[in-house]
Amino acid sequence: MVYSNGAAMWFEFEFGRPATHCCECGKSLSPGGRCVSALVRRHGILRRQDRCPSCWSGPDADMSAWWEFDLPQVISGKSVTPNEMLWQYFDARYEREELDAETYLLSLLLLRKRVLAMVQNSDQRRGQEYLALRHPESDKTYFVPVCQPATEELEGLESRLYEILYPRSGDDFQGKQVA
Repeated sequence: MVYSNGAAMWFEFEFGRPATHCCECGKSLSPGGRCVSALVRRHGILRRQDRCPSCWSGPDADMSAWWEFDLPQVISGKSVTPNEMLWQYFDARYEREELDAETYLLSLLLLRKRVLAMVQNSDQRRGQEYLALRHPESDKTYFVPVCQPATEELEGLESRLYEILYPRSGDDFQGKQVA
C-alpha cells in the first residue's frame, strides 16, 4: 500500500502453514497441488481454513479473505518455506552483484522476518552507506548498499516478490532467473 504522501506501509499477518487435509472433505492436500485458503472470522478471531479446489464453491459471508495457490514442493524431504525462498533469491542476487533497490528491500524484509541479523547499523564505504547483515544458518555476511526505491518502483518490486513466493503452476524457483 502506498499513501498519497509517498510513504509505503507494509502489513504482515501470520496464519500458519497450509493444512495437510481439506477442512471440508478431509482429502489430503499434496505438495505441488492446488489449494484454496480462506480467513474466516469466528468469535472475533481470524482463522485459516484450507480446502481442495473441488470443495471450494466461492467465498462465504464470514470470509474476510481468500486465495488460491500451489502448495510448496517437497525438496529432499524438506518443504521450502517462503522465508527460505526469499533468502535463496536474495543470496543469488547478492552473488550476481545485483545490489540495487530490490536487493535492499529484500534485505529489509529478511531482517524483519529474522532470517538475517544486523551485524552493525551501517557501514560507510566510498561515500555509500551499507547495511552489514549476517545469515545465522550459513554464517554468511552481506554488505548491502542502502538504496531507497522510487515510489513508482514499489509496485513492480512487490509483484516480482509475489511471483517468487507464489509461482504459477509449472514454474519452479530453483534455478529460475527472475529479472
